[in-house]
Amino acid sequence: MQVPSWRDALNPDQVLTVEDRDFFLEMMCLEAEDKREMKHLELEAEERREVKCLEAEAESGVKRLEVEMQAKCFVSTSLFNPGRQTWTKDSSSSRTSAKYRGTLRISDSYQHIDNVMAAFNLSHFDPSTFFLTGIPDLEAAHIWISIPLSMFYIISLLGNFTILFVVSKEQALHKPMYLLICMLALTDIGTSTSVVPKALCIFWFNLNSITVGGCFTQMFFLYAISSMQSSILMTMAFDRYVAICNPLRYTTILTNARIAKLALVGLIRAVLVVLPMPLLLSRQPFCANRIISHTFCNHMSVAKISCGDTTVSRMYALVIVIVFTVLDLPLIALSYVLITRALFRISSKKTHQKALNTCTAHIFVMLMFYPPFIFSTLTYRFGQGIAPHITVMLANLYSAVTPMLNPIIYGVKTKELCDKVCKYSCRR
Repeated sequence: MQVPSWRDALNPDQVLTVEDRDFFLEMMCLEAEDKREMKHLELEAEERREVKCLEAEAESGVKRLEVEMQAKCFVSTSLFNPGRQTWTKDSSSSRTSAKYRGTLRISDSYQHIDNVMAAFNLSHFDPSTFFLTGIPDLEAAHIWISIPLSMFYIISLLGNFTILFVVSKEQALHKPMYLLICMLALTDIGTSTSVVPKALCIFWFNLNSITVGGCFTQMFFLYAISSMQSSILMTMAFDRYVAICNPLRYTTILTNARIAKLALVGLIRAVLVVLPMPLLLSRQPFCANRIISHTFCNHMSVAKISCGDTTVSRMYALVIVIVFTVLDLPLIALSYVLITRALFRISSKKTHQKALNTCTAHIFVMLMFYPPFIFSTLTYRFGQGIAPHITVMLANLYSAVTPMLNPIIYGVKTKELCDKVCKYSCRR
């Protein structure tokens, strides 16, 4: 409903008195003043919007400048003096010298760094590229860290490929237990190869860049292989349970074909459960700062450089850890509880010794896999007080040491496998 206005009281045929004329003139003046006030308010609002736009542009420009300076400092640090990270700049005109240790200030000269960035075509961030820093705060020790890391990797490859070669050549070893050991060797090779070569490229050649697609591919294979390894360890526990508690039915319950089917189920489970994690993270926008403080594309390290809301991706990654630990570990524990109960019913010491030898290797491998994996996962999410270089160092050791020790443990504790390896070693 329209509100009546003072103009409705005007009648063209009516003769206005002096009071009416003064009233209408006053109302017209008030209306004109209201219009001027409204126009002034609109102009002020428009000015405020323009100021906000200018402030936003200035803030984004400052952020871009800061990111560019971080990138320049990082490239100068990693490419030109990975040892002591000390620059000395002499100026003959000003007769001054300045030392920079680790970082460069915005007030310093950009000329040298600009030339460096241009020489390596890194003056602007490639939107399809991430940069891995290596081990934070230990850049000076990268060369020394790479020596044991490369040795662990070489020993891991030799040990696991030796097991694969011996089992494939010896018909007597074509049994479920040794097939599972071969599957574990394949996962060990995959785990170490997913991490160590890229870390060595960073330590030795300063090849810090990795494509976005390569980063998410590395993330997928790393977590999928770890999930597959958990499935293999669970199957091994079931294999030991059947071998000790039902030895007469072992050959009928666990055949090579059944082991292959269980491995296929574990592979499908790993792919289906892990695949959404990198897909969810890849849909997030990433800021101009694409520097990952790690030697490989760990999920939490990549999520930290995202500009979007990564809550769903973080929660899903935590769910993956909970699913595999909550489902697999209780089944493994149940297997060993049943094994222990069965051993208490047997009075033969020889049987106890044989069962202990068959289970010891599997227990050692589980202790090297689950505790470091759970500790590393929880540290990235809840260990804010732990220094970053410690978590990165532990992640690299976990990816290199565990695959190296697994073939040694099974080679020593499994007599039949040890004899076959010694036979081929002596023959050579």
